Amino acid sequence: MSSRKISEIADQNVFDKLRLGVTNLPLGNAKISNSSTSQNIFNQNLKKYMLDKGQFNIGENEISVKSGPGKVGIFSTEFLLPSNSYQGKYYVRYFIFQNGEFLSYAENKIDLKPLLYGILAVILSGSLGWLISTIFRRLKIS
Repeated sequence: MSSRKISEIADQNVFDKLRLGVTNLPLGNAKISNSSTSQNIFNQNLKKYMLDKGQFNIGENEISVKSGPGKVGIFSTEFLLPSNSYQGKYYVRYFIFQNGEFLSYAENKIDLKPLLYGILAVILSGSLGWLISTIFRRLKIS
């Protein structure tokens, strides 16, 4: 997800170097039998299928960046996890770019448990907003 079009944030080679985006998802190796399909073709088709089914979300322009107290950058977004998401640990990374260059990132862990899902979303959004505002403040980005 991004606050504007991906192509406006940085060049594709920057994303490739950081291994960001659907094209850089590490899918591993599948045992392909009774087919002449190569691993690369299989991976491309799987990524396209998952995008078409809404399992992967690119989400350009889906992050709102707002100015907060002291012109600290605060952002917000919403995303839905599929109803068939497995319980367990998920990692969310937030990358900060300025003038086409990667500056920093933060990572949070989501421990998905069905009963705590709503509460987790509220706590996560608050803590991530605070974390990113601290990073923006230290980098003096407005």
